[in-house]
Amino acid sequence: MVAAHRRLPLGSRALVTNTRTRQCCVVQIIDRGPYVGGRIIDLSKAAASKLGLITSGTGRVRVDPIPANVSTEAALSAPVLVAATSRGLPPDSSLE
Repeated sequence: MVAAHRRLPLGSRALVTNTRTRQCCVVQIIDRGPYVGGRIIDLSKAAASKLGLITSGTGRVRVDPIPANVSTEAALSAPVLVAATSRGLPPDSSLE
């Protein structure tokens, strides 16, 4: 699954979480965008479907960059760990 983001490096990966349903998926950043105000990421149709956003077309999501040394499987099984490491915190730090 792929996405466009304004600042994340091309080729990097991000964990995208639907904040309402907590559904998440991993996307690879392959393009720049979105260029519509108030939006932070453009998702492929497959990613939007996985997050349950096809019907509404838009939704609130959280985007956490995945460090290069973390596998996709690990990111999906431990999203809090990805969130902590993407913010430069030790993995056992509280995110409160």
